[in-house]
Amino acid sequence: MLSDPIAVRLLGSDFVLDPAGESQSVARVFRAFMAARSRFAEDELATAVEKGTGQYVVLGAGLDTFAYRNSNRELRVFEVDLPATQQWKRALLTKAGIEVPPNLTRYIAAKGSICIDGTSLTVNEVSGNRFGVNLIPHTVEHTTFVDRKAGDAVNLEVDVVARYVERLLGAGGGNGIDEDFLREHGFAR
Repeated sequence: MLSDPIAVRLLGSDFVLDPAGESQSVARVFRAFMAARSRFAEDELATAVEKGTGQYVVLGAGLDTFAYRNSNRELRVFEVDLPATQQWKRALLTKAGIEVPPNLTRYIAAKGSICIDGTSLTVNEVSGNRFGVNLIPHTVEHTTFVDRKAGDAVNLEVDVVARYVERLLGAGGGNGIDEDFLREHGFAR
């Protein structure tokens, strides 16, 4: 009904499921309602975007993760909630984030790629030295991620195209691609 891999990351590795509470019918109905509500809202949003809608406001956003799962670069998503709730969510997002060494940050771009422990993934968002990716259950189950937990060291390989561009820009001598060339051809400002 709804795939939301970010929600699991927000809960963190220290989250413990309460089996007694989960077995109550009201808990099952509430989970189903929340998933159905999100699926309905996101389907309606997709229809509205096709008709030209360019922004989406989530009132009472709580731990809603659509802003982080949104793959439409043209759609601006705004979350509105109480300051305490927003602060709590930001703390959870930070805790679930992946720190990037400063020397690699310049090579990581939203919608670009990054390779983590040999698995190539699409970068969803970048903020300072942190970036986010979505992991679908199949990827987790069939890669080294199956044994990973929060805080584990990983091997990062940044986008090789970004390294080639940097190398060409540094070649100089007027024989390659430089910043003037990129500006002239609409690739830089």
